[in-house]
Amino acid sequence: MKALIALICLFSINAIAGWQTEVSLGIDGETWKIQQAHFTPDKEETLNFGSYILKMTIKKSSQENGLDVIYSLLQKKGEKTLLITKGEDIIEEKSKSEIFAKGQPSQPHSIITLKFKNN
Repeated sequence: MKALIALICLFSINAIAGWQTEVSLGIDGETWKIQQAHFTPDKEETLNFGSYILKMTIKKSSQENGLDVIYSLLQKKGEKTLLITKGEDIIEEKSKSEIFAKGQPSQPHSIITLKFKNN
């Protein structure tokens, strides 16, 4: 019993709180997928999709069953990092949601798909 309590104390509540998701990114006809991404509330997570970097923060929304999503999508080109798009959106919690992200001037549009997994 003491070992169980000690094990529970090692894990913080934040480590088990959050959302397990499948994340897909579509840009110019190409698609990338990460099967298991973990998002901690109010913490920016960074996901790598080839030469693209998706930075995303998910938090509870004031809207019922909603989540606020703040994101930025960057592209690595050699030593440079270019901003493709950034924005904020409200999505429904525990469902499959798509974010249609309009690209910055002269940058492609993208689709970010979040599929929440049962915890």
